[in-house]
Order: sequence, then C-alpha cells, then structure tokens
Amino acid sequence: MLRVNSPGVSALGIPALDASSKEAGFFDIFLEDPLRAFDGSSPATKAEKELAKKQKAWLCSNFRIEINGHSSRVNKVEAIVIKQIAADLDGDSFPDLIAPDITLTLDLADAGPYRQWFEGVQAGLPSTRHMSLILTDNNGQKLFTLGMEVYPAALGFENLFDELNPASDSQVQVTLRHKELTGHVTLIK
Repeated sequence: MLRVNSPGVSALGIPALDASSKEAGFFDIFLEDPLRAFDGSSPATKAEKELAKKQKAWLCSNFRIEINGHSSRVNKVEAIVIKQIAADLDGDSFPDLIAPDITLTLDLADAGPYRQWFEGVQAGLPSTRHMSLILTDNNGQKLFTLGMEVYPAALGFENLFDELNPASDSQVQVTLRHKELTGHVTLIK
C-alpha cells in the first residue's frame, strides 16, 4: 500500500480525467530522494512485485464524483497534484497534505445543484460538503479515493447566454476549493 503521506513521497499527480476518454491514465509520484527509492534498498515484498507485473491499464474515463454521498455527473476533472508538507499542523501524527482547487466540467443540464450550492454560499449558508473523487477499474471497483471537504469558489458558463437557455448543450466549469483533505489518500489497495 502506498499512501501520499508515506515517508519519502512528496507529491502525487492525478491526470486530467475525461468521461469520453479511452486513454490509459498514469499517476505521477514525486519522491523526496528518487535515487534512493530505486537503488534496491526499498523493502518491496514479493506480493507487491507480483502485483506490479499483473497491473492492467486504468482509463482516464473510469471515475466518478460523489458529494455528500450522492453521485454527480461530471464530464471532466482537471489534473490535480497533492503535495505533502513536512509539518503536522492538525496534530493527527501524519504530515499534512495540500491540494489545488478542483475544477469540474459538466453539462449545463447538470449544473442546477452546483448553482444552488454556490448561491447558498454567497448568501451565507453553510458551505462545505464532503467530496470524493473515485477512480475505478473497468468493472466499477474502486481503485483510489480522494476525499476532501470542499466549497464552491466559482461557477462559470461558457457563454453569458447559456444560463438563460436551458436547451443549450454548453458546459459549465465549477471550481471547488478544499478546506481540508480527509483520511489518507491511498493509491494501491
């Protein structure tokens, strides 16, 4: 099992996700000392080595977004890099993680709940919700979950008139800002 907050791992890059993509996806794992990691001194087990040989390609289209436990139709998620900082600012005995804003692209027809959430935040209502970015295999089994508490920071339409034209096939970009990452980001089960 590899966790972003494992010693020696400084960051994890998640590729851009696209529901229409047929491309294989690859994670970028940034190491504090990459030369030491591959000098043969890392304690990889026989099972981990066998797992690496049997690994199948993961597709960038195999993902879903859940907010407060409810699935949300999303077409694209921009690439994300989660960084580990050396400090334990929250006192949970693990190095803290930081992530950029999360940018989602969805069809205008699916933007209603995000718009209501955004307007509620603007009106001073409770703003944070739990979001899970779930990457799955071809059978829908979870491979990776990134959980974080988020709130909407921006809601953008492609065209000013799209908002008034519900029949439009235009897309909306939603920017979610995280308050904190929850749990531990696990890359391999």
